[in-house]
Amino acid sequence: MDLMRSRRAVAALGAAGLAATTIAGATLTGTAVADEHEPPFTAELVARGALSSPERTVITAKIHLQPGGYVDWHRHPGKTTGIVTGGGAFTILDRGCGAHRYASGEAFHPPRQTHTARNFSDAPVTLVLTYEVRGEAPTIFASPEVDDTLDAACGLEE
Repeated sequence: MDLMRSRRAVAALGAAGLAATTIAGATLTGTAVADEHEPPFTAELVARGALSSPERTVITAKIHLQPGGYVDWHRHPGKTTGIVTGGGAFTILDRGCGAHRYASGEAFHPPRQTHTARNFSDAPVTLVLTYEVRGEAPTIFASPEVDDTLDAACGLEE
């Protein structure tokens, strides 16, 4: 799978949302890494439900980041809360390259602006995230051009 095609697959995940993609029971996979054997992240739907307010959905997903794994630059259009439930620590980098590290047992609110998640540790990391969104898309991925620019600005490689 070439890089552009794999990024489009992840962008489709963001556009369709975790719930829409996993209703049939599928497990989501992030963009392919160089060897294409180990994706940088996987996501699985834990629960999905409608709120009483119009067009609001709550989606809970489990995200797995292998050592060296990442989630490309993205943002969440609604309230998002996460907890590191297992493994090593992971880091969220914001657009200004500010790094925020979270270890097992720690809860966090990712920034509303564009950010990336990286597992710089030697252990797999598991996160549970709950999103409250209007519609069905809990994640909106940056374009490949913006992703590349932000990676370069923060000295990140994929």
